[in-house]
Amino acid sequence: MPWSIGVRHQCAIDKSRKFLSDLTGGKLNISKGMISRLSREFALKTESERRAAYADMLFSPVMHTDCTNARENGKGCYVYVCATPDGKALYFARAKKGHEGVKGTVAEDYQGILVHDHDITFYNYGTDHQECLAHVLRYLKDSMDNEPDRTWNKEMHVLIVKQT
Repeated sequence: MPWSIGVRHQCAIDKSRKFLSDLTGGKLNISKGMISRLSREFALKTESERRAAYADMLFSPVMHTDCTNARENGKGCYVYVCATPDGKALYFARAKKGHEGVKGTVAEDYQGILVHDHDITFYNYGTDHQECLAHVLRYLKDSMDNEPDRTWNKEMHVLIVKQT
């Protein structure tokens, strides 16, 4: 399935088991196999909803996208996130970054304003671009920490926080 991430990695399964046990006060201790099976069943049963979300997201005037490092089945990979302001979000596990990673994601076919972290790859998709303000605030914080004698970075940080 090209747009789902299975919960098969042992560490993720162990975390899921612990979460469910903690959530139920230790009354629910399901096996790793059960979690793996439930994950596969969930992916199959939600395929139509994910397809519908994908189609809806293409019509959103604004979409946020980002890529982050992750592990899938014990191997390094990249996860592309595509999210719209109405709360829809899809995650895509990929072996590679760049254009190969974007293939098959909503970003590949998207024709609106793409909000992202200034990754040069994303400038080839969408019709217009905005840099993610969370990333801008991070850059400003780094500047404030590393260049304490400057004032512009503090003023810009306050301005952006006040406007959001």
